[in-house]
Amino acid sequence: CFPYDVNPGSPSTIVQRICEDEPKRPRSSRHKLDEDLITIIMRAIAKEPDRRYRSADDRTRDLRH
Repeated sequence: CFPYDVNPGSPSTIVQRICEDEPKRPRSSRHKLDEDLITIIMRAIAKEPDRRYRSADDRTRDLRH
């Protein structure tokens, strides 16, 4: 499951979607994902740099929490 629609489309269409569309929230058909984990994932893939983690240490701290 990708955070962006990658099918169908040419490579340029897919790149355009990645650049312009907001990422989809992760979901799993087999298991319910924890909301805290979804929040961490969404922060890690945020479009705006100010909304992403500043470092791997920051992300690791949230994952351990």
